[in-house]
Amino acid sequence: MRALPDGVLTLVFSDVEGSTRLAQGLGDQVWADCLEVHRKVLARAFASHGGTVVDVEGDGFFVVFRRPTDAVLAAIEGQLALARQPWPSNCSILVRMGVHTGEALLRGKHYVGQEVHRASRICTAAHGGQIVLSQATFELVHNSMPDGVAFFDLGEHRLKDLDDPQRLFQLRAPLLRPDFPRLRTQPPAHIAEDYDAPLPEDAFVIEPGPDVPEALRPFAGKWSGTMCIASAHQQHKLVIERIEPTIAWAVWSVGLVSTGDGEAVWFRQPAAVRNGMLSMLINDAVMNYRLKSTNEIEVDGQRWGYPHMNHLSGVLKRENMPTKAFTQEEPTTYWPMGIDTLQVRESTSENHAVFPSTMFIDSRAPGVAPERTKWLGKWSGWASRGCTCDVKLAVLSVTNEEARIIQLWAATGVDADPTIRSAKFVGDELVMRVDRLRIAYRMRPTGEVELVRFNPDGLVIWGVMGKIE
Repeated sequence: MRALPDGVLTLVFSDVEGSTRLAQGLGDQVWADCLEVHRKVLARAFASHGGTVVDVEGDGFFVVFRRPTDAVLAAIEGQLALARQPWPSNCSILVRMGVHTGEALLRGKHYVGQEVHRASRICTAAHGGQIVLSQATFELVHNSMPDGVAFFDLGEHRLKDLDDPQRLFQLRAPLLRPDFPRLRTQPPAHIAEDYDAPLPEDAFVIEPGPDVPEALRPFAGKWSGTMCIASAHQQHKLVIERIEPTIAWAVWSVGLVSTGDGEAVWFRQPAAVRNGMLSMLINDAVMNYRLKSTNEIEVDGQRWGYPHMNHLSGVLKRENMPTKAFTQEEPTTYWPMGIDTLQVRESTSENHAVFPSTMFIDSRAPGVAPERTKWLGKWSGWASRGCTCDVKLAVLSVTNEEARIIQLWAATGVDADPTIRSAKFVGDELVMRVDRLRIAYRMRPTGEVELVRFNPDGLVIWGVMGKIE
């Protein structure tokens, strides 16, 4: 065995994720063979970059390097070699690695001290196939890596038995898996302390109606917990005010959406009810909420346009909040966050809606208020993410209570229906309902019309239209 170095070293810990489950599933002989191959593969990778193996215990390695770049390159080589290895068809050996640089105290044939514990805890927080670095190692190596190697800031994390939060980084390299769930850590204690989220005064919870399935009824209420993404932990608060078979009406707030003094900003918007869960677009993430029990919700989400920081997860717990008796009265439309910033433009649909040639707009409206007559006319625009729906609206006539309209909705494979329908004025909105389909419209001061459509299957689509002369 090579003599153990001392002083400032880079420490690498590794172990196999889910080793107990693998051993049980493969049987003793096959698991022993896989473990031996794993050891030979990693030992060869570590040795090729000057690493000294301190300990091999079970399915884990403890290796030290004099140079941090050697440690990082050895970790990459080890992961790539493991990924190329032809494992048995019913098994996949995934190894997590933690890398940290610090002064390790040598006592006989062992290293002791806080830096050793820190490196070990970093490894424990990682996932199989992932390489996680401490800030100390990152600062020493990030400017001296080969092309294609990059680092992703995972933010601060609390590691077991360590008092101060640790800033951690994930290494990325060609052919290595780029994205993982959040680290197996607890959020920094200051997150909860810095975030104040008193409910808005008009928040409420209505008892679910008789047509709501029993499995969905527990969603109604107030929920609070931690939602985590790769770079941050967020306090997430949610109130499901009203739940219907295909639509839920929610208010929400997260810790990173706040005013300058840390107080919460709340948003109201609809959520789709599908396959026993709620789905809602929060900022740039599609969030799914599933009931783990009557008192816990599991949160899982995916961000749009962030390939390296796209997964969100967490658990919300029920909090006490009074419940109002069920009422059939239709709730106010919950307009999706950010709809007021959408710009009018052409849709990207291959199928376009066309107004009927016989359509006639009756401008005669004696005794009708100006806030109603301003709706007379035609609008054209888009809806859905990517502008994939071509939408047009014609308001043919109005009274103070309702309007006759044609709503055209075309998309690839979907033709527009030119049927004339009735819509009701609800405050400043125009609302059309056909069975369980609901479309609400509201007009901006500049004349554009925003729309949000609630499909019978729970899908929520929105967009904007500009007036046609």
